[in-house]
Amino acid sequence: LHCGEEYTVAVSAKAGNCTSLPSNSTVIYMDPCTPTNVSVSVSCCDNKVVLLSWDGSHGATHYLALAETGDKSVSLVTNVSTAHFSELICGQNYSLTITPHSQNCAGSSSAPNYVQAWPCTPSGISASQDCLSGNAVVSWQAVNGTDNYTANMETDSGLLQTCTSEANKCSVTALACGHNFSVSVTAHNQQCSVTSTQTTRLQSVPCIP
Repeated sequence: LHCGEEYTVAVSAKAGNCTSLPSNSTVIYMDPCTPTNVSVSVSCCDNKVVLLSWDGSHGATHYLALAETGDKSVSLVTNVSTAHFSELICGQNYSLTITPHSQNCAGSSSAPNYVQAWPCTPSGISASQDCLSGNAVVSWQAVNGTDNYTANMETDSGLLQTCTSEANKCSVTALACGHNFSVSVTAHNQQCSVTSTQTTRLQSVPCIP
């Protein structure tokens, strides 16, 4: 028998060349088919969302989409073949599955798809400069879900100097003298880049007369 189908069943008795009238019929409802062609993507706009889509399952009236990480989970019920998860935790790795449901039973879940959510927002930013070398050091608190960081030092006039690191600090060599810099940090992973809402300021050393 095939998933997602409804079968009408009746029974007749047979003896020799004679066959009885069929019994009252009953309907067997097969479980809905397993979702296929599942895809996952991450939207990195201001309202960050994990997007899950799949081909509709024969026999399904609705779906349960489930995102799990550790002992935490988020579930969504939808009657279309997409689900948008907007309440996931930054920096976490999620397992995503879809279970089809009919009015009578649940079908088999899809194979899990895995995705890493956007990085958490960097915080605890500080900056200092060595007066002799002119090099500036920017540090911050490490956050979950990050492959590397970029420290951004920018003046009001648009002068920008940066450094990158996989750790929680980096050094900008030969920082331009005589400028007031706004300092922010951007966390990156394979999905998204997230810039700190917190900034700090650093006045660089005076230029030589």
